[in-house]
Amino acid sequence: MLPRPAVTSSLASVPSSIALFTALCVSACNPYGGVPASIHDPSTLSLDDYGAPSTFISGGPISCPSGTNDGEIQLAWSSGAVKEKGTCRGGVLIGTWRAYFANGEERWKGDLVGGRFEGTFKGWYPNGQKRVEITFQNGLPHGEFDAWWENGEKREEGDYVAGKRNGCWQSYYASGEKATKGTYADGEKVLTWLSWDEGGTKRKEKLGGEAKHGKCLITF
Repeated sequence: MLPRPAVTSSLASVPSSIALFTALCVSACNPYGGVPASIHDPSTLSLDDYGAPSTFISGGPISCPSGTNDGEIQLAWSSGAVKEKGTCRGGVLIGTWRAYFANGEERWKGDLVGGRFEGTFKGWYPNGQKRVEITFQNGLPHGEFDAWWENGEKREEGDYVAGKRNGCWQSYYASGEKATKGTYADGEKVLTWLSWDEGGTKRKEKLGGEAKHGKCLITF
């Protein structure tokens, strides 16, 4: 069982039972490839299977932890170790926020403007291995996306445009072998896709449609 968090702020101290964000996880609209958000996530922000912010908080604005006031906020594990810290202003998250695992390893780091993620968001595994790196613009994924397996192998890579997958995307097995390669157009798979099973057998699928922001070079 995960340790229960406590919360403190520079302006007020509140019970840990009301320190979590008041948000419901709606996994049906996840932009990161249909992977459901983790409802048992140990962070106060709900993260998806890649370790990136889930859709229902993407776009924001993201409210401050319930019961806290404006100022410097710090959530703590029952051991006293820092769980999450950052600044609240006007009822929303601003500036740089960081979260940590109970073992002290950094879990994620992101910058927010007016409660919305902006710039590069980074996430890590409990062993310190980088898990995800994604660029945000006005609270939505916009730009490069890279994810890794816990063993350090690349898991997936591609680009977002205004919160939707576009252009060439590639995914890999934890062994490092290729899994899929193909083109997205505003979140939909289009043109030709290649897939490989874990034994290396290749499969080709023609879907039709048109690319909107770049495409993969496919050879079979």
